[in-house]
Amino acid sequence: MTRVVVIGDSGTGKTAFMMLASGQSLPYNVFRSTHVETFFMCNATFYVVPGTTDISALQETCDGADGIIVICKRGGSAQARTWLQAIERIANDDIHVPIIICAHGNTNVRKMGEDGVRMLRRYRNSEYAFTCNAWPEGIQDCANRIVHRIRRAPTTPVRCYAGQSY
Repeated sequence: MTRVVVIGDSGTGKTAFMMLASGQSLPYNVFRSTHVETFFMCNATFYVVPGTTDISALQETCDGADGIIVICKRGGSAQARTWLQAIERIANDDIHVPIIICAHGNTNVRKMGEDGVRMLRRYRNSEYAFTCNAWPEGIQDCANRIVHRIRRAPTTPVRCYAGQSY
């Protein structure tokens, strides 16, 4: 089964993103995830890593990943880069799997700063998307797109090595 890891800072909306992507409705209460959450769709398993995760949980979740979705707030490309660099460090390698860097927010303003452009140049297998909770179709498109990219161009899954620190 296809394995996709969803990462990003705490409070960026990773769980809400996956709830909308999988056709669920958002709860009225706001909560912070304390453990890895699992979602299933498109014959793929999506693992949502809490923003406050430790290195061992990040390694365990990312090991064997076929694709990565990085959720960041609009204008938060630096935080997305930090997450991708952490995965590179624990994998001792460049990231060769498909990546979607998703600028997520409550508005649908589409602007990618120079920092986002630099990230796309650094991670050649990545693409940038803009989503918001008011447009669940766009969120579903991101989730479907990463699965289709993984299945069309088989890549070497992320392999993490124990004992690495980030």
